Amino acid sequence: MRWSFWLAIVFVFSFFTTCRATHIFKDIPAQHWARQSVERLDHLGITSGYQDGTFRGRKSLSRYELALYLSNLEHIQSKQLAQLYQKIQDLQSEINHLKSHP
Repeated sequence: MRWSFWLAIVFVFSFFTTCRATHIFKDIPAQHWARQSVERLDHLGITSGYQDGTFRGRKSLSRYELALYLSNLEHIQSKQLAQLYQKIQDLQSEINHLKSHP
């Protein structure tokens, strides 16, 4: 039964690492303290910066932009949870199949 636990763990981690490609923001220096965090938010689809390829980290955040980021976060979480639930169901079906056919 232990192998099924590890298989489920691998399945879950592989699910959460399949996100979209990250942009390189031309206005964030390579050694900037927040670069990794900004790239992670971009990778997750929460923000994509501006159309000119900049992030504009010193610009004040508007309420519209905050609403967009929070909406993107909620949408991504809902979608990921639905996909994860489906994968868990599929994995449970596979485990049940393997149990019944030793």
